[in-house]
Amino acid sequence: TPKKVASKKSNKVTGDNFTKISGIGPSLSIKLNELGITTFQKLSEIDEDILRDMLEASGAKMNNNKYAMQTWNEQAALAAKNDFKGLKKLQKSLKS
Repeated sequence: TPKKVASKKSNKVTGDNFTKISGIGPSLSIKLNELGITTFQKLSEIDEDILRDMLEASGAKMNNNKYAMQTWNEQAALAAKNDFKGLKKLQKSLKS
């Protein structure tokens, strides 16, 4: 089972640990939670352009690695299925 991430504001567990996704650090993970995206499933289903617009409008510090963001849906889909072995394999392929 994936570990949960605590929000800095409420210090409560708010959802899945998005830091398991390449290109998402703790602050961006909290920002996603604030935008109502709290599960790998929800992250896997959101349109990349809409997500980018939401993050930019919220003042989030965007990851300079645009390619990583393009794979968030795929990475989140694997994580939603608890396929962390597949996720690691995908992330390894992204680095090469």
